[in-house]
Amino acid sequence: MGRYENFEVVTREALRYAIAQNHEDWTAEIEDKLITAYSELALYQEVKKVLAELKIKKL
Repeated sequence: MGRYENFEVVTREALRYAIAQNHEDWTAEIEDKLITAYSELALYQEVKKVLAELKIKKL
């Protein structure tokens, strides 16, 4: 804690840890596909509205 790490780096490390704990077979190709899919997740419907409301309130 206390130092910045890129979100993708942290996500990859967490994914590798989870796989290692579960002794799953793993390849770099699978990891890349999962990271790509994770970065393309759709927003919940209410996110844009809530962010706009927060911007108005300057929060």
